[in-house]
Amino acid sequence: MRKLSVKEVTEFLASQGVSASPQCGRMLTDTAYYLPKRSWFVGSFAKTLQRFLSQLRLHRWVEDKNDCDDSGLLGAFVGKLIHALDDQTKDGGVAIGEWWYLRDLDGGMHSVPFAITTDEAGKLELVFLEILRFTELKLSEGEIHSCMGYRL
Repeated sequence: MRKLSVKEVTEFLASQGVSASPQCGRMLTDTAYYLPKRSWFVGSFAKTLQRFLSQLRLHRWVEDKNDCDDSGLLGAFVGKLIHALDDQTKDGGVAIGEWWYLRDLDGGMHSVPFAITTDEAGKLELVFLEILRFTELKLSEGEIHSCMGYRL
């Protein structure tokens, strides 16, 4: 599994148009990050997340009780939990986290799980999950640039 330093993560996100300004709160809490495969993140991981949240009865949206801020956080937590139990990765975190941005639809703030992944050719990709459908969420360029914060 490929691994990036904090500097490399920051440089990749900057190449995607994610601001390094104070407006975009950044929390990079580990010294290096393992990158999941894109196919795993939008496939097996999304299904595991759905099953986990369903078992806890947290898979349905409830305003202010179980809404997007909870979903982004829970997605990041499950990603980190799976990584912590993986004996193949020893010295680094996982590039799965929580992403805050402004939606094009209504300008409202929204939070989703995200990952820095690699595709089958090893190319880096910024990928988001829609937690209500447990499918990949395609953010527009404007939504990516509107990043209000992220945590890995």
